[in-house]
Amino acid sequence: MRGPVYENLDYFADLLEKTIQCNLDPVTELYFSNTGTGEKHAWIRDNLWAVQSVWALALSFRKYGDTDDARAKFQMFAGSATKTMRSLLMCMMRQSSKIESFKKTKATGDAIHAKFNVRTLSTVVGDHDWGHLQLDATGLFVLQLAQMTASGLQIILSLEEVDFIQNLVFYIESAYKTVDYGIWERGDKTNHGVPELNASSIGMCLAALEAIDGLDLFQCQGGYRSIIHVSPDEKARCQDVLESLLPRESKSKEVGAALLPVVLYPAFAVSNSDIVTKTLAIIDEKLQGEFGYIRFQRDGYLTPIEDRHRLHYDPLELEQFEKIECQWPLFLCMRLVSKCFQRGAAKPQVNSVAMERKAPGSAKRDNVGFLPHIWGQSLYILSRLLVEDFVSPGELDPLNRRMAMQKRPEVIVQVSFLALDDLTQDTFNEHGHHFQRAEDITKVRVHPVTVLSDLYKNLGKSDMLCLSGRPKGRIGILSTSKFYELGDGTMTFFYPEFSNIDQNWIAADVNIFIEEVQTELNYIQSHWNHPGRPTIVIPLSTELIWNTSDSCVHSEIINLVRKITSGYIAGVRVKSAKLEEFLPTSNVSKLQFADVKDGISPKSSASKTLSLPKLPITPMRSPKDFHKARVINMNLDLTDMTLVPKINRRRSESHSFTSTRSGRDDSYTILTAKCLVDQAGVLLEISEATDENYRVQIPSVGPVQITPLLEEVFDRACREQQWLLARELAGYLNKPLPGLDQAVTDILVRQKSITVGLPPDSRETTIDKPLQSGEIEAMILEACGDGDVAILQQEVILCSGSKF
Repeated sequence: MRGPVYENLDYFADLLEKTIQCNLDPVTELYFSNTGTGEKHAWIRDNLWAVQSVWALALSFRKYGDTDDARAKFQMFAGSATKTMRSLLMCMMRQSSKIESFKKTKATGDAIHAKFNVRTLSTVVGDHDWGHLQLDATGLFVLQLAQMTASGLQIILSLEEVDFIQNLVFYIESAYKTVDYGIWERGDKTNHGVPELNASSIGMCLAALEAIDGLDLFQCQGGYRSIIHVSPDEKARCQDVLESLLPRESKSKEVGAALLPVVLYPAFAVSNSDIVTKTLAIIDEKLQGEFGYIRFQRDGYLTPIEDRHRLHYDPLELEQFEKIECQWPLFLCMRLVSKCFQRGAAKPQVNSVAMERKAPGSAKRDNVGFLPHIWGQSLYILSRLLVEDFVSPGELDPLNRRMAMQKRPEVIVQVSFLALDDLTQDTFNEHGHHFQRAEDITKVRVHPVTVLSDLYKNLGKSDMLCLSGRPKGRIGILSTSKFYELGDGTMTFFYPEFSNIDQNWIAADVNIFIEEVQTELNYIQSHWNHPGRPTIVIPLSTELIWNTSDSCVHSEIINLVRKITSGYIAGVRVKSAKLEEFLPTSNVSKLQFADVKDGISPKSSASKTLSLPKLPITPMRSPKDFHKARVINMNLDLTDMTLVPKINRRRSESHSFTSTRSGRDDSYTILTAKCLVDQAGVLLEISEATDENYRVQIPSVGPVQITPLLEEVFDRACREQQWLLARELAGYLNKPLPGLDQAVTDILVRQKSITVGLPPDSRETTIDKPLQSGEIEAMILEACGDGDVAILQQEVILCSGSKF
């Protein structure tokens, strides 16, 4: 005899079939939405919300599957949910070329399409005929894939599919600086199709990245090739930007109901309980109605006065929609589901309100749109299954996303100093600090962070799908705070990015270097959420620690070392020891996919020193005069061209040079220059008047191009802390500062805009949306004209971004 449990489960199965699965294509198992035109389109987002109730019902039948009928229904619903996810996967895999392009361009035209033909899985509209770039939908797919895989369903069946999912991770991991059309598909509030940075998209992508990191998509039958890897720094950046935006949804939307699935089920993306509480309070205050939540304030969609023949509104029209926005009951179901996830909370009761809110000027509200609404109906069934204990929160969240707000233990950062040369090692030995050199370490190999970037190039690479590996970019401090075990079993560690003077040349300034060390230690302490303690290596070289003007070690460096060895610096608890001693307590990641030969093999490189004479920097050598030259006068007229450095004016007069030049004469001019500034000026003149094939004769070296000589002068200017000359040469040699994209995003998410350029020219440009670093560099250079001014403005942006 059948018990009441099975009768109730059969009721939900029947309800699911009549209200949701009636919109199911029998071939692809995709759910189509009724558009009123007879065309059957399958939206990625609609299918993901619909499949949640099917999956939950399958888990319920598995839980009470002690009869043949229950076991059969578990297989039926689990198979349906799996096939829906696989059909969505096939839709996206057909657009793998777009993912490959998007990794480089971040252009809206290269986005995965948001909807497909329900039967053929083909696209239904053009690349620019719809707001396809909807990162929240892609993030929800990755999150749902991770949760369903962890619950025991086998969705991914081949290594090519694993590689595609890895590239989906690359697709969404830069969500914190990518503008998209958002959950409502139309961009900003005016529906003009203007993409913007949406907190709901960032939050869903953050949850997806955290959920799938380290997950074996083949479950217990997999190996290292089926494990997904996520950069911890990309997760941390998404978290920072999300928490900075909340409780705001975007620049045009003060708050949005789309944030509910971000701070609550299914994402649980915010770990700061105060931010969650504040966001929910504002959503309830601004958006909650009697029958549900409005999507956002002044939302005209489906209101009685909306012109259905127009897709966009004028900004001044938005006011007419205030207080008559449509209310969406699906968000009440979403709150009900989330209430069931709160540990120890009493089971909520399902209430309905039959009367409309009585207020002056109110009118009776009617149902609009096509019913049943798939999202809302799926969430309703899901909430009923939770309320009646047919499925538990732990079954729907096997990856424990709901535990995001639990407090973490205090982080102790492990620090190891490495001497890059014998002189540095001997110098600190004299001060009582015994630092190892990389050659002295036997159990661990230490390499620059650029090597780690090279190792990642094969991650997710698939020749069959024409997908390259991880895009080459910045490797953040969290990625270099752990040990790596490579495919051959070798234990490897990497220097942090800020210590790479070749790329981050401004860190040659000892004060900036020390400030970056302290900043990075604070960042690690606040963002570390991995097993084990974080470990960081600080490499020290003679060029960095030696004060050339006083012929002694910088006292600031000595103080930095003393503070770290004492166990406390800048509010961070630290522990200092040799690198090998930290192995038992550190986090270790396995990079068995890494190509050891290509990534780790030593690469010979020619020395940068080309035997130029070591000249004084400038004729001005008095310490008093030198100090005056570095003091900023806040009353300077920045339009006064007499304030432009002499080297700049000399460059502007260099056009009088003819194309006929003598390498011997130019060599004599270079070698007989009176000071480094004059030598740089001569090199710049020659460089601008000649092409790349031109050579000058350097004694004991031979014919040399001009660019390597400029590089040598630039390196010496950095070592000598001569930043006016260094900026001039950095601008000319195109040496931008790293991290511009992150700094710009940090400023913009706080509702600020950035204007670059110099008056009185009309080339001033405003940056009002996140851009890639290359785009920002080009925009600043075009607005400023001169490379040294552009570099200076880059410094200002980086400094401003770091203050938030």
